[in-house]
Parts: sequence; C-alpha cells; structure tokens
Amino acid sequence: MKVNTEKGAQLFTGMDIYAQEQTVQEMYAKNHKTPAPFPAQRNKIFSWIHNEGLTATAAMQRAVSDNSLE
Repeated sequence: MKVNTEKGAQLFTGMDIYAQEQTVQEMYAKNHKTPAPFPAQRNKIFSWIHNEGLTATAAMQRAVSDNSLE
C-alpha cells in the first residue's frame, strides 16, 4: 500500500497490519514486473453490474456466495 497524504497516513497507522517501509523504487521493482491476472469472477461481476444494474458491492457479494464461479 502506498500512502500519499497525511490523512492516508493517519488511517494507515490506525490499521492492525504488518507494515514494512520501502522506497518507491523498491516497491515497484517487486510488484510491477508483470500485470496481475484477472480473477475468474471479474467478467461475471462486470456483466452483473452492466446488464442487471447491480451495484459493485452487490455484485461482489453475489460473486462470493455464487459457487458456480469457482
């Protein structure tokens, strides 16, 4: 996670997670060599949003509970 603002830093420090400080160069050297693959559910989620008018939240909840997408 990259924190860009003071408000973001305040929110980040309030989270109960492991964090390791890195430079931007170190961060991008590890994470941006190849694009991440899309999850299998992605196309179905966007279809529900576009064709059925679901909100992004509702589509995500449906994808989590829909066993046929696995």
